[in-house]
Amino acid sequence: MAPLGIAILGGGIFVQEAHLPALQELGTAHAQILAIYSRSEASAAASVQVCSNFGLGTPAVYHDADPAANLQALLKREDVKAVIVALPITKQGEVVLECLKAGKHVLSEKPIGRDVKEGIELIKEYEKVYKPKGLIWRIAENWEVEPTFLWVKQQIAAGRIGKVQTFSLISINYVSPVGNKWYNTPWRTKPDYQGGFLLDGGVHSAAFLRTVLPSPFVSLAGFATLLNEHLAPHDCIHATLKCADGAQGVFNLNSGAGGYEGGGGTSILGTDGSIEVQHFSKEGKPWIRAVLKEGKKGAQKTETFEHASCGVLEEQRYFVDAVNGKNDNDYGNPRGALEDVAVIQAGLTSEGSKVEFSQLIPKF
Repeated sequence: MAPLGIAILGGGIFVQEAHLPALQELGTAHAQILAIYSRSEASAAASVQVCSNFGLGTPAVYHDADPAANLQALLKREDVKAVIVALPITKQGEVVLECLKAGKHVLSEKPIGRDVKEGIELIKEYEKVYKPKGLIWRIAENWEVEPTFLWVKQQIAAGRIGKVQTFSLISINYVSPVGNKWYNTPWRTKPDYQGGFLLDGGVHSAAFLRTVLPSPFVSLAGFATLLNEHLAPHDCIHATLKCADGAQGVFNLNSGAGGYEGGGGTSILGTDGSIEVQHFSKEGKPWIRAVLKEGKKGAQKTETFEHASCGVLEEQRYFVDAVNGKNDNDYGNPRGALEDVAVIQAGLTSEGSKVEFSQLIPKF
């Protein structure tokens, strides 16, 4: 089978540091980058140079300043069968629909949209118009396909810690206004979407819990606050989540912890054991470790699983496989990504009152 012809829409940090290295590892036998688009010619050209450095060829440059080589011109190319969309949050939705309208399969970066309302509108349009045509749209939520997280999901599903009773996810970081490459991206410095970094990064944490827990969330109650003015509108969420099976837990996100050197972690407690998950660095690369303690207290067996973080590679692999009809995987389903946005939106708007997810996301 010939490699899938793809275009990358966006020339920012995550494209250069995550998507391109992952595509190199995926291999040109699976996917070939034919074009890179960015709003500015300089950004697109810089990403093309990175492509060349990785041995991925020299894709064509597309940008807004040239009507003959803008996004619309790119989407007319018949050899481009699929696109990876990595644009600012508030721009992605309209571009996703434009790509689908042009007959392209789409892998778009998380979050699915700026809020639940936009996410629902996008899904409705996709499922009504484009999915029946056989077009694939997936959300690039790499935490949904991290090998360590999938291992945790399997162990819980197999009953190795019994029935899940409680969980605690605490993500503590500090986004400095000085020297932070993510903060210095203009659309992140002054976000025109809810939550700032809590939405941009927090959906990962929501996706992790959605992936590993055996029961969906039904409600949330919590508070959001702003600890650092440079991270407006919010940089901290403290919330409690309840699942349909009665399990409940803590969901705390903090992107403004300037006096903290740790990174938090996740604990999942069951009737017959527990699992703890931590991110760490090994040989200069990010890894994820899970420690399973199986059995009652005092008579537990411990098992450790750890794997290099490779979710971007895996999301690309699953997407290409889905486009090629190789398997019936459902990773990156937009409806799952919508649930992740709902968790963040509920945390931002709860103000101590219970938010029912059945009301936030009505059936459609």
